Amino acid sequence: MLRYKATFRCYSEWLERDSSDWDTRLALARVAALAGRTMKAVDIYEQLAGEDSLDFFVNYQLARLYQQIGKTVRAIGIYDRLYQTDTTNVILLKRIGDCYNRIGWSMNAVDHYLRAVCLDPEDGETVVKAVNLMMANTVLFQAYKKLTGKQQQEVMAAIRDTNRVADLCENNSGLKAVCLKKFPAAFQQPLKNLFVYLWENALRSPKFNDHFSTGLEDFIDKFIAENKSIEVCPFCALESFYDLQGQSRREIGHWLCKEQYPYLVVNFDNLVPIGHACTLVKHRCVYYPEYRLHLTFKRTGTNK
Repeated sequence: MLRYKATFRCYSEWLERDSSDWDTRLALARVAALAGRTMKAVDIYEQLAGEDSLDFFVNYQLARLYQQIGKTVRAIGIYDRLYQTDTTNVILLKRIGDCYNRIGWSMNAVDHYLRAVCLDPEDGETVVKAVNLMMANTVLFQAYKKLTGKQQQEVMAAIRDTNRVADLCENNSGLKAVCLKKFPAAFQQPLKNLFVYLWENALRSPKFNDHFSTGLEDFIDKFIAENKSIEVCPFCALESFYDLQGQSRREIGHWLCKEQYPYLVVNFDNLVPIGHACTLVKHRCVYYPEYRLHLTFKRTGTNK
């Protein structure tokens, strides 16, 4: 960063001697962005784009910066103008899709993602996953909007309280876990679909983990390191899970099962390392449903 700041000062001095030089201004804009001077970079790119609205690099970089600072609609306008000059550009289609997704125009985003898939089938898996996630989110939101005001408040409170897994394990008074069947009927399946999709497709994705300070593998390592006294699977108390260290996909179990509590499937507080043989037994019941048992684990990691 210091190197870029020094370079930025040098280019600024050159620009003072000749403010009309295109190459110097372009270099200054690029260095300004790298040096964290985002708004300065935007100002310069806007000047250059005003002089040449079809220069691909200048306008593309300006659109990216608009995305970065939240001027998403302006970014869409630039990306779309560039796309009209190159209708086979998959990157532009995906960028436009990202912008529409950011402002909540899911169907427009889906349209551009699907067009990108048609042009580049080899990248289809990534795009289709994004489309599926947006569709699941849209369906859930539409189902939520159809609820009454009272139902919306109850649904949000139930999801919020049930995600307080640590407090639930301590049997704190006034707090209870609300299972899926207690939600309005039309809301149950969309709610389950979204979170199960996140569990099956997104949780171990690098792009998903980039948004959190602790990834899933980090959480597993930290759990085992901080609970050294637990030498066996917490679920069956028979099988050691230490021999799973280093495997490409270590096993994880849900304390409150995903069939009844799907909105907890990506809550790290509800995830516990589990033995391989134990996880193969796909029972769908809440552990210890008839007893009030207190099991204490140390949890210093977070997925927020």
